[in-house]
Amino acid sequence: MDMAEKVDAVWAQWGAELRRIRSLAGKTQAQLARDAPLSRQQVSALEKGTRTPKREYAEELDRALATGGALTALWDEISDTKDVPDHLKSILKVERQAAEIREYQSVVVPGLLQTEDYARAILGPRYMRRTPEQLQQLVKARTSRLPAIVSSGPLLWFVVRSPVMRCPVGGDEILKRQLERIIDLSEKGEIEFQILPDSRTGAGFHPPFRVSTMPDGKTVGYAEHAMGGLTFDKMKRVAVLQAAFGALQADALSPDDSIAMIYKIKGGL
Repeated sequence: MDMAEKVDAVWAQWGAELRRIRSLAGKTQAQLARDAPLSRQQVSALEKGTRTPKREYAEELDRALATGGALTALWDEISDTKDVPDHLKSILKVERQAAEIREYQSVVVPGLLQTEDYARAILGPRYMRRTPEQLQQLVKARTSRLPAIVSSGPLLWFVVRSPVMRCPVGGDEILKRQLERIIDLSEKGEIEFQILPDSRTGAGFHPPFRVSTMPDGKTVGYAEHAMGGLTFDKMKRVAVLQAAFGALQADALSPDDSIAMIYKIKGGL
């Protein structure tokens, strides 16, 4: 197999679904190519995963196969998560649908709130073997998530330990711009943000976690660990995180006082 025929494992999943739907419709590749319109070679390459589909291809194929938009929806889902580490894919699906997200972070600024420069400074050492282009894809995958979530109007509430806000990840200028972003998001009313002071560390030694509430009231937990993270929806386990977040909120500064502290930290940089 030459380089032009190299299979992309991620898009091969989309291609397999295209092949399944085409077969159910009783069409050959040549017939589908005429209806799309594409060439038969293009349809074959898309099904094998040796060619990356464009969104307009998905739309044309949906029309030709009368799928109701199934291939375009799958294209969107794969595009959103293609460059995201596997352990985060399930939580990304949850966050796009959540009515409420409550997150505690004790190590770095929450990923949803990171600027590109801050995210690059965090991800670079972790993915040292990636090319600059691959690293940029990871950065974009992380920093493009918030706009898509905010558009649906969920409650986004963050509690972050005070040392995180002072740690010069990537240098003082990068930290300053990161603090400005948090201030901007908070003052726009897009997020609620609280800082847990050093003097109130009782519950603050808890590892980073998130609790998401879905529109139907179901809750989903996500707990980070050294090798990634774990998503779960068992009520008893999620309840532990809910209780921990409530304790952290109670110990943290109010949102107004927290933003005032961020202004003060920024002014000292």
